[in-house]
Amino acid sequence: MAQHPDVRVDLQRMEFTGQARGKFEGKAVFVWGGLPGETLTARVSKRQRRSLSCVAGEIHVPSPHRIPPCEDHYLTCSPWQILSEEQELIFKASLVTDLFAQRFKLELPQFQVASGQSFAYRNKLEFSFTEGTDGLSLAFFQRESHRRKIELDGCLLGSDAINRAARFVRDVLRANQVAAGQLKSLVLRSNQAGHVAAALYVTEAIAPVCDRIADNPIIRGMRVFFSNPLSPASIASELLEETGDSVLEEQVLSRRFRYSDRSFFQVNIPMYEQAILAIRQFVADSELVYDLYAGVGTIGICCEGRHTVFIESDEDSARFLRENCERNGVQADIAMMPAEKAFDAIPRDACVILDPPRAGIHPRVLKRLMASPPQRLIYMSCNPQTQGQDLSILQTAYRLVHFSAFNFFPRTPRVETLAVLDRIADASASRKEATDGHG
Repeated sequence: MAQHPDVRVDLQRMEFTGQARGKFEGKAVFVWGGLPGETLTARVSKRQRRSLSCVAGEIHVPSPHRIPPCEDHYLTCSPWQILSEEQELIFKASLVTDLFAQRFKLELPQFQVASGQSFAYRNKLEFSFTEGTDGLSLAFFQRESHRRKIELDGCLLGSDAINRAARFVRDVLRANQVAAGQLKSLVLRSNQAGHVAAALYVTEAIAPVCDRIADNPIIRGMRVFFSNPLSPASIASELLEETGDSVLEEQVLSRRFRYSDRSFFQVNIPMYEQAILAIRQFVADSELVYDLYAGVGTIGICCEGRHTVFIESDEDSARFLRENCERNGVQADIAMMPAEKAFDAIPRDACVILDPPRAGIHPRVLKRLMASPPQRLIYMSCNPQTQGQDLSILQTAYRLVHFSAFNFFPRTPRVETLAVLDRIADASASRKEATDGHG
């Protein structure tokens, strides 16, 4: 593979992707591991007609906000380890504010990004494998490297229980002489009590491992799945073996939740609780709450609406959603279907909670919300870019009454944002125009 020559570049600003941006010979240069205000040598990994994708090399003029990273593999998991915690929060607030203003013409109120602990916050990690210096090793894929892997012994972002469980599974696989080429990934989830559920994805049959896993007191359950080797994703095609119980229990704001190793569940519980407390103050005393994209029910159950309608399409999540409502004594209706098929119109006096995937609110849901706007929308987003797009449509029928942000993923560029919108008193003309324009 031909190597691209290095370039020397001055970096001007941070991008939403987490890269710092500069210019070289008229091309935009995007540098992982760089910071605004720095002059550095950038190692070019991909050259396009108008841009260069790079990784930072020698730093000639460092930023005053640069700090030493805590891990050698930081670029693969948390590229902002080189940034002071205070400046990380400043960058995130500025990036969100500028994005909404420049791309979507939306002016946000001044806000700060709420934050918590910077490491050991993740209750879910996915490891790959490689052949390391001591045999089979845990690994992450190297950024900008065409699927090369970095050998590692764990990751500081993950909980202590996850890292201990990962090393234990690795050692069992080593003892069974399993090769990296037979494995795809190891997905580990933990709760705040330190219990772990593990899922091992393999690309061919391996010697049984679950009998050895049962010897580890923190791994409550493990499943081994065959996964299509032609796909990079960890998708289960067939269950090969299992031991224990792969269901975990977690407490969120004194409510108890059960979920499996394959259910969606937030990865940073302390920050999630802060976000739910912010949401809850806008749900208080609502007679009717609709929780779209409900997952296993954490937001809707914790918000204590008088009556809640949960809408969730995933069968595994919906099963736990029903169980979690019963365990917490929540009066609810549950519809197991995609949000875009769940209703013709939501009652106008309802409060609607939206926590969609990164793609944002489904266009059909947006259309129905605009055609018959409910009283209040509470929109939690893991992707401010799609949230901004959705809010630019909703603003013809709604006014923004609250905006805040939460650092669910410290030391990374990712940030979660919360917008609360109330229906404009007379928005019929705007609703018709917006519906016609975005149908």
